[in-house]
Amino acid sequence: MRWLVLLAFFGSGLSSLVLENLWVRQLTLVFGGTTLAITTVLSVFMGGLALGSHLAGRWIHRFTRPLRVYGLLEASIATYAFFLPQLISYLPGIYQWIPEDWPFVAIALFRFLLCSILLVFPTTLMGATLPILSQYFVRDNTTLGMDVGILYSVNTYGAVAGALTGGFVLMPLLGTSTTLWLVCMGLFAMATAVFVYDLRNPNANEETHLAWRDAQEQQEPEVKEFEDSFLQDEEEEPIAWGMATRESLFHAMNDKQHHKFQRAIAGTLVVTGASAMVCQIIWSRTLSMVIGSSTYSFTLILSLFLIGLASGAAYASRLIQKSLNLLETWTRLLILTAIALGFGSFFFDSLPLLFIRIALNLPETIPPLILFSLKAGIAAIPILLPTFLMGTFFPLALSLLTHNDRAVGESVGRLYMLNTIGAIVGSAMAGFVIIPTLGLQLGLALSGASYLLCAALLKWHSFQPTRRSYAIFAGVGLLALFFLPTWSPSLMSIGSFRLSVVRSYTYEQLLNRSPVLFYKEGITATVSVEGSSYHRTLKINGKPEASTEGDRPTQISIAAFPLALHPNPKDAALIGWGSGMTAGAALFFPLRQLIAVELEPVVIEAARLMEPWNYKPHQHKNLKLRYNDGRNFLATTQQSFDVIISEPSNPWISGVSNLFTREYFQLARRRLRPKGVFCQWVQLYEISSRNVASILRSIHAEFPYVRLFEVSANDTDTFLVATTYPWDLNLANLQKVISHPRYRQLFQDANIVSAYDFLPRFLMGEQEIPKMLKKVPSPANTDAHNLLEYTAPLDLVNASAATEDAPFTKTVESLGRPFLKYVKRPKEMTPEKQALFWQNVSMAYLRYGKIKEARKYLTKATRLSKKLPDLDLQERWFSLMQGKENEPNLPSQSDVSKHLKKHGDELRTFIKLFLEGHTYYYKKKFRKCRIQFKGLLENKELAPLFPQVWYYHGECARQTWKYFEAWKSFSIYSQRAPQPQGG
Repeated sequence: MRWLVLLAFFGSGLSSLVLENLWVRQLTLVFGGTTLAITTVLSVFMGGLALGSHLAGRWIHRFTRPLRVYGLLEASIATYAFFLPQLISYLPGIYQWIPEDWPFVAIALFRFLLCSILLVFPTTLMGATLPILSQYFVRDNTTLGMDVGILYSVNTYGAVAGALTGGFVLMPLLGTSTTLWLVCMGLFAMATAVFVYDLRNPNANEETHLAWRDAQEQQEPEVKEFEDSFLQDEEEEPIAWGMATRESLFHAMNDKQHHKFQRAIAGTLVVTGASAMVCQIIWSRTLSMVIGSSTYSFTLILSLFLIGLASGAAYASRLIQKSLNLLETWTRLLILTAIALGFGSFFFDSLPLLFIRIALNLPETIPPLILFSLKAGIAAIPILLPTFLMGTFFPLALSLLTHNDRAVGESVGRLYMLNTIGAIVGSAMAGFVIIPTLGLQLGLALSGASYLLCAALLKWHSFQPTRRSYAIFAGVGLLALFFLPTWSPSLMSIGSFRLSVVRSYTYEQLLNRSPVLFYKEGITATVSVEGSSYHRTLKINGKPEASTEGDRPTQISIAAFPLALHPNPKDAALIGWGSGMTAGAALFFPLRQLIAVELEPVVIEAARLMEPWNYKPHQHKNLKLRYNDGRNFLATTQQSFDVIISEPSNPWISGVSNLFTREYFQLARRRLRPKGVFCQWVQLYEISSRNVASILRSIHAEFPYVRLFEVSANDTDTFLVATTYPWDLNLANLQKVISHPRYRQLFQDANIVSAYDFLPRFLMGEQEIPKMLKKVPSPANTDAHNLLEYTAPLDLVNASAATEDAPFTKTVESLGRPFLKYVKRPKEMTPEKQALFWQNVSMAYLRYGKIKEARKYLTKATRLSKKLPDLDLQERWFSLMQGKENEPNLPSQSDVSKHLKKHGDELRTFIKLFLEGHTYYYKKKFRKCRIQFKGLLENKELAPLFPQVWYYHGECARQTWKYFEAWKSFSIYSQRAPQPQGG
């Protein structure tokens, strides 16, 4: 029953893909998420497939009952897979004892050895399944390529089903453990069905072999007759290649030519296997900048790749029956593949605009399925046609090389091994050589060139008269591929996948973004820097990760606050480099060493463009850079730290959610010293309250004392401060640090001038978190069931449908933000001291832009004491921060004239820019107004002559919710200018 075999092999492809995904996830948690670590795991996996196909091909003739052997193979895979997680659990105990001073090559080899020990057995069994089933399934030597093509296609379609069900259903809903259990049970059931069928039909294998033998005997006289006629006419007539049939292909060559041609086909299969893997990696990297970097996006890309291969293999099965010249057919398909890659590359940087065009016309609230379908449609444009053509290669090569070969399993195993070896080479070359040296676009061009060269190679070794014309065509094609228009960096890094951002701009505004100052494709990501001399944004795969404007207070606070809390920090670790601002802020403190861990070296390079804002951390001798996965660093290092600062990107990005699991927080706790402080950046934008609650539950399970702070009013950036010991905000000690000349400017850059400024930033502590978790029930995020990996991308779909953090903010406000219970205050305070305390609290809330709360606390202070310092000045600040004070007069002609002699043209330019800014103010273009006056304030000679500059800068900052910046300008203005009448 051939349908049973096909059904079983479909299930084999499905289970293999799900198991591969599970094993890669589990092993990268141990070895880290670096490209080398992931490549190592995948290489061992594919190496096992190659070994299995090779061994099965050599030993297949020993098996008289291939179906029974296949059933035993699948049962063995299921048994081993079931117990593999237990074996993996022992790895951290081994891996963490690797000395940190081991050479890079030694660590890589040790990792490869451990992976090989764990995966070589099941993957070898997986690789043996295709040759084994081919031995049973192929019943006629004339249909060998067609039958194996069907098997290959069905197995690949099974892999498509495995990618989709595993990535969209099983692991999101059930987690890794339950998914593994289901897959193993499915394999056992399938193996049992095949085994039972083989027992009940003992003659099935004999019938197969009889059919094969009869077909051979029927063909032998025809072949012999053709050979005799060919030998008789060999010296008389040239080879008539235009009339060559599949039967005459090899007989038209002598032994030496035949041998060369076989090597050419084998070499072509290796090269095309490598090129296909290079294309897959480049497509994944490039399309992540178009449709996003979530796990769902990568699943879609992989599924499209497999759909193309499966469809191509199915088409090749029919093509083999119809084609009279398979060599010519394959050569043309190779050329078409190169052309398809070229067209896809030509239109690649138009895909972000196409996605934006469609997305802007979608309803604000759309089902995730619709959006994923749109993403799949966009990704299919460059992927589907080339992969369809690639899928035909293996069946065609098999049909060409093994047409008269009776050892079916051996032939299939040999060619499958060659194709897999090519895939291993391509995977390693893509990540470590091609992308870093050539880049993504030229990498695709190189892949297209390899297909053209393979076409020329096949034609050249076929000894046909037309081979020179093919060589010329290949040369012209090579030139065309490498001279395609270069992709636009601004379009590729536009971040089209973030609908909430895209919808906040018009299409024209999106096309006129800030210029790209830096763009480079690294080993793991594409990094860019956009902006100007005033403002810059660092992006990774199109997603903004750091900026000199809105993100700067966050990046500084996440280092400055925990280091200020610690009484004597000596050693600190920083997970994630970003713009370098966090590292620069940390190095203000007298640390013995700061170990900064970054996955992508190009990020470090790009951060050099942030040096006017990041305090130039590279110049510090106490900085030690480690290029590694942050979680892997904490798992393997033997060092302990006083402070660990973790600033991962958004958890919807694939792999980043591993830095939000309970196990990750457990690693951080183990690496802290007894009085250590752990601080983590948590983004509240584009994420649901349920997922925020999951993060809080996860960290609170490992750290009993956790406080959550926001960075600025109406902001969605927060940071968690966690310890294993009880602590209170000691305002006196914090104030000593903040007011120290060494740190004063640093904290001002974080919008902090007083220890009291941390109080309005307080959201909740360890006493409120359990209450919050009751209101927003959510399980902990764990390695076994990484909820954020799968649910956070869904939050991103409709992030713009409502205020992003509104539900979470409402929950926080309902808990009261009770900062007072976490502040250390003397037990006995006089009314005057209490009044001063509440006045300082009021000032902090005023600087934070919380006018209502600031007024409440000032009223409380005045009730306790009528002799508060600077009360009149504070009242004026209230008036200014509420926009109630009349604006000042513009600089008069006499004011300008008395300084004109000294400052000349510089003053004229200054006044011109002032008037431009004032025009922006009246047109309510407050962002432009703020930037204009901010630039004027940098003129240290002329700005003090005109206090109005501080007023308009403060007012425009207030209108754009930059409250600390507004207060800072208003405080200077109030000192330099009298209060206007009626103000």
